[in-house]
Amino acid sequence: MFRGKALNVGRASGKVTWYIPESDDKTSLPSEMHPDAQWAKLNHAIDEAETAWQSLAKTFSNDASNPSLDILEAQIAMAKDVEVLKQAKHAIYHQGMTGALAYQEAMQGFIAHFEALEDGLFKQRAQDMKDVLARVLSHYYGRHHKTPVFHEDTVLMAKDLHPGILLELIQPRIVAIVLEQGSVNSHTAIIAKQLTIPVLIQVNHLQATFSEGDYVTVDGDQSAVYHDDEFAKDLAKADFKKNKTPLSLEALTLPCELAVNVLGPSDLQAFKSSGAKAIGLFRTEFLPDVTRGGQVAAYQPYFDLDIPMIIRLFDYGADKDAPPIERETSDAQLGLRGIRWLKNQPTVLDTQLHALFDAAAHKTLQIELPMVTTKQEYLWSIERAHALLNARKQTQLPIPKNIKFGPLIEVPSAAMALESYIDVCDFIAIGTNDLHQYFFAADRHDPTVSSLYDVHEPAFLNLIAHIIHTANKYAVPVTICGQMAAEPLSAWLLSGLGKVTLSVPIPTYQSLARQLDRLNQVTQAKQLRDTILSASDTSEHATLLEQLKEVVKSYA
Repeated sequence: MFRGKALNVGRASGKVTWYIPESDDKTSLPSEMHPDAQWAKLNHAIDEAETAWQSLAKTFSNDASNPSLDILEAQIAMAKDVEVLKQAKHAIYHQGMTGALAYQEAMQGFIAHFEALEDGLFKQRAQDMKDVLARVLSHYYGRHHKTPVFHEDTVLMAKDLHPGILLELIQPRIVAIVLEQGSVNSHTAIIAKQLTIPVLIQVNHLQATFSEGDYVTVDGDQSAVYHDDEFAKDLAKADFKKNKTPLSLEALTLPCELAVNVLGPSDLQAFKSSGAKAIGLFRTEFLPDVTRGGQVAAYQPYFDLDIPMIIRLFDYGADKDAPPIERETSDAQLGLRGIRWLKNQPTVLDTQLHALFDAAAHKTLQIELPMVTTKQEYLWSIERAHALLNARKQTQLPIPKNIKFGPLIEVPSAAMALESYIDVCDFIAIGTNDLHQYFFAADRHDPTVSSLYDVHEPAFLNLIAHIIHTANKYAVPVTICGQMAAEPLSAWLLSGLGKVTLSVPIPTYQSLARQLDRLNQVTQAKQLRDTILSASDTSEHATLLEQLKEVVKSYA
């Protein structure tokens, strides 16, 4: 058994197929072609790569909210970057380089620059540029062969996969993906999380252990890969049979409420099939059409379901870009994000609020305000919304029957000051991903500081406990989203901090419900959880946590 980090839960078995990219050892050959011909050949290769990317993008044409579309568009832009082409052209005409070598040297200059920066988003940009470079060079040399077709259940393994390659390779018979490298929050990870198959990254010694054709079982729940043995085969078959049975939450005893996250219209059918009764996070920043009418069309089908639902205002900034029609957002994790960005773009905010009021006419509307830092920011947002409501009343436009507001707590300052404005909160949301990175000053996109990204640290659990206890004290509902809410051990710990609702991705919902139900029936699990959450000694906390991990592994 070999362990890594799981991006997706679930279990699947199949035969290993390795993806090994071809080396580009021809780039240093001297040019026998006129510079005009080299320049034309390079541009032809870029055009062919763009055509291939656009063809791949068409497969998502009915799911415009899929972040894979944005990634493909970004890669097209990188391939045709003005400064890269300027440097490449100069090298072709003034240094006698081949088109391939000139383009490679120009791109690698930017790659090295981005890799040297501390910001994890720039490091991710460097990875994307490597993907772009490889794709353009493959077209330059005419090596861009047809994507292989897999005719049996396949576990795809690679040292790493750039996002464009992953999108090209993925097909129904690929039942799991395992990578030796990779970052939890990379663009490849973003794409992988849209899949419904187990995905593991950072599995050490992968290439030295697993050969082409080996039979393996990939267990996302345990973050493990099992080599060929009868136990793994039987385990996989039993798990598949068990997980195919419909889930009824009424038959389970859960330690907390569960809800799901949705991205927009593309998730509607999956939500209806999930068995979930509530939406704890509607992520509007991935909507395909952000005009007022387009937003109403996205929200309306969910309001028609008449279920509890929290809708987050546009959480643009950092790794979530605003649409091209709006002013460019900042890549900085500590820059203009969420409500800060919306304050600078009041027209965007007003358009979204009007669309929400239109869609939620005569119904309950719960609005989550992202990236709240201070009480003043939170109050400003509510006042802005009420001003629009009053204007709609005067013009007899429809308004919600009931409107509720709540902050998304992902900045420590908002958490520590919560009691000063809890009286104007109808609910509280906790975003564990950003709250953790700001609490420990560890960029969640940067793999070099991933060792600091430990959500089970006593100090961090205490911060979350403070938020939950404050909200519970004033009978204000609390919803928790982020990776922590969807992982069994972390979810079990969160359930012991007070009255909460965990909002998780739709593919995680049913398996997590079963896991929490089983843990809730184990006395040892409850005792360890409660002792860990009350432990003051760091060494004692670590020892107890290891014991709980074993219990979770056994029962969940």
